[in-house]
Amino acid sequence: MGFFWLDGFAVPAPAQVTQTVDPIHNTESVKMKRSEAIKKLIEAMRLQTKSRKTQSQYLLWVNKYLDFIESREWGRGATSKEKFQAFVNTSSNKTPQASLSNRKQAYFAIKYFYREVIGVDVDGVAPPTGKRDQKTFNILSRSQIQKLLDALPRTESLAAKLMYGTGMRINECVALRIKDIDFEHRLIYVQEGKGDKSRRVDLPGLLVTEIEKQIEISRRYYDLDQSTSKGGVFVPYMLDKKNQKLSQSWEWFWLFPHIRHGVDPETNIRRRHHIYDFTVQNAFKIARKKAKLPVYTTPHILRHCYATHYLEKVLADLPPIPNVGEFATDLLRRKMGHVDRKTTDIYIHLAMPKNPITDHSPISFL
Repeated sequence: MGFFWLDGFAVPAPAQVTQTVDPIHNTESVKMKRSEAIKKLIEAMRLQTKSRKTQSQYLLWVNKYLDFIESREWGRGATSKEKFQAFVNTSSNKTPQASLSNRKQAYFAIKYFYREVIGVDVDGVAPPTGKRDQKTFNILSRSQIQKLLDALPRTESLAAKLMYGTGMRINECVALRIKDIDFEHRLIYVQEGKGDKSRRVDLPGLLVTEIEKQIEISRRYYDLDQSTSKGGVFVPYMLDKKNQKLSQSWEWFWLFPHIRHGVDPETNIRRRHHIYDFTVQNAFKIARKKAKLPVYTTPHILRHCYATHYLEKVLADLPPIPNVGEFATDLLRRKMGHVDRKTTDIYIHLAMPKNPITDHSPISFL
C-alpha cells in the first residue's frame, strides 16, 4: 500500500514521545508506510508484553482508523486531534449499538498507536461516553448442565467442568499449563487473564482424578514431541530468549495440547499449541443440539452459571449476618477476577433466595 500521512505532513522524533506535540507545527517531515507503522505497533506491543488477544484487538482498531483516514479528504491544517475526534464521533454514530467497553477499547488502541508509533500524545480527545447497559443473563439449571456435560466429548467435557467449577473464561481454561495445577493446595493459577491479570481459583476436588488422567495424556504428547525433536511450546514475556529450556520443559507444557502442530505467528516456529477456543465452541453446538438445550448454551454461559450457583450456595449457608450479600459478592468478585464490583453485582439478584411472602404475583390472587 502507498504512503499515508497521519498528521498532514510532519511527525516528531521518537525522543519526543512523552511530550504533547501537534505534529502539524513540527518542521521535520517523516514519511512512513502503513506496513512500517503496523510493524512498529506490533513490536511495541510485544515489547510491552501485551497479550495476544489485546494485540489482535488493537491491530483491528488501528487498521480501521487508518482506513478511515485514507477514505477522507483532509485539509492541510488537519491535526491528529481533529482526525482522532472525528473517528470517535463517526464510530459512535455508525454503531450506537456497540457496547461502551468496545468503543473505549477502540479509543485507547488508537491513543496507544499515536503514542508508541507516531510519538505523539494526543490530548484533548474526548473518550466515548454513555450509560453501561444493565445486563441480565440466562442461566442453565443444574440438570441442564449435567445433560451438557454428558453430551460433550471427554476433553471438552473436562474443560466445561473446569469452567463451571471455577468460573474461568474459555481462553483461560484451554491455555492452562501443567505448572498451573497445584494439587497440594488445591488451587489453579490463571495466568494472563482478561486485562493481563492473573489470579488463583479453587481446584474442585471432584475433578482431581479427571485432571490427573488428562495430565497423563498430555505427558504422552510431550514425550512424543521430545522424541521427534518437535518439542517446545510458546512461552510469554520473551522468557524463551532468557532461558531456552523453559519452552522445552514439562512444567510449561499444555494441559490441553492440540493433536496437531501449528506455526507460531510470532516466531514462525512449528510447534504444538493448546486446543483452540473454537474447538470447544463447536463441541458445545453439537452437544446442545444433542441434549436439546437452549440456544444460549455456550462455553461462557458456564461462567454465569458458576457465579449464580456459587452465590446461591453461599447465601443459603451463611448465617443471617448484616451485609451478607456484600460479603458474598466480594468473595465472588475475587474468584471471577472482576475489577469493578458493579460487574459482580449483576449476579446477586439471580441468586437471592425466593421469598414466599414478597414474591407473589397479583395474578395468583385471581
